[in-house]
Amino acid sequence: MIQPEINHAASFKEKPATATAPAIRIVGPMPTTDNKPKLLTQLSQAIRSRHYSRSTEATYVHWIKRFIFFHHVRHPQEMAEPEINAFLTHLAVKENVSASTQNQALCAIIFLYKYVLNRKIGDIGEVIRARKPVRLPVVMTKAEVKAVMRNLTGDKWIIVYLNRSKNH
Repeated sequence: MIQPEINHAASFKEKPATATAPAIRIVGPMPTTDNKPKLLTQLSQAIRSRHYSRSTEATYVHWIKRFIFFHHVRHPQEMAEPEINAFLTHLAVKENVSASTQNQALCAIIFLYKYVLNRKIGDIGEVIRARKPVRLPVVMTKAEVKAVMRNLTGDKWIIVYLNRSKNH
């Protein structure tokens, strides 16, 4: 389909300028002296070069951003073990994250320091760890079943007895 050309400039009437507005200049990002990519770009490149999944990349970038913003936008190169400890403790105490979530944040930070910043993380001290939930046993032992049945009477005992014998 051929579309006709439209002269947009001719379709608007020019108005005489009454006052001159100050010129607005758009300034791009400040050039860096060493032309290194930004930290999060370096992080993504390091993750991709090791063939991690896209979801892992997104998760690690998320945790590194949270780590940086938690410390008032300080560069991780300027931070060390005490800042890592403070962040992980904050997650457990103030945000009540699960143990696996806290561990995920720690893995992201370790990855950043090891593969992007090329720094080893020493002892991060006594991090307050998120508590793992107490799990109930999935299966009761025969002794436990007998102990429960000894305390049941009447129709409850009959229901448990029939269910127990049906499953054997």
